[in-house]
Amino acid sequence: MREVRANVENHPEEWGEILLEAAEYFHILEEYEQAVELLGEVIAWPPERNEACRCGSGTKYRKCCGCPGLP
Repeated sequence: MREVRANVENHPEEWGEILLEAAEYFHILEEYEQAVELLGEVIAWPPERNEACRCGSGTKYRKCCGCPGLP
């Protein structure tokens, strides 16, 4: 535990970024939980291959975000 505390004290800028990312992640989870509460259902992931992609491109999932060759 002392090593971790020393690392945080010696590199506050790096740990600050990590903590901000974690806070943002938990904020997204909270928003998702609220949406599930309102809708009363959970959205399955990943979408079926022939469903429209959820990124909003209008193409099928398999030819968009579900394509393994995409970066």
